[in-house]
Amino acid sequence: MNPLTSKSLKQLISDVLENALKDTEDTFGDKLLAEPTETHPDPPEDPLVEIQNKNTTMNKVIAVLNKLSEEERALAFRRFGYFTSNHLLKQLSLMKQADKGTL
Repeated sequence: MNPLTSKSLKQLISDVLENALKDTEDTFGDKLLAEPTETHPDPPEDPLVEIQNKNTTMNKVIAVLNKLSEEERALAFRRFGYFTSNHLLKQLSLMKQADKGTL
């Protein structure tokens, strides 16, 4: 085994970099492109924007819900099994109190 000198270390690093470059060229071809060369069409419109632009049943429902008070909206959602996060936190607090026996 040869002693590691400054010259041999530089040669070793150079060999490793050359091998890595050769492997990269073999894997990806001669050139690594920085930017895609293919032109792609514009991304599709945001589906939420499309829904808002159309006169749909969803828009009508949202408009009606916006006219309701917060309590009326909570009742409407509760009818379908949806509750507010405050309701969930209250229920968890009650469960914790019941576990401790303080309820």
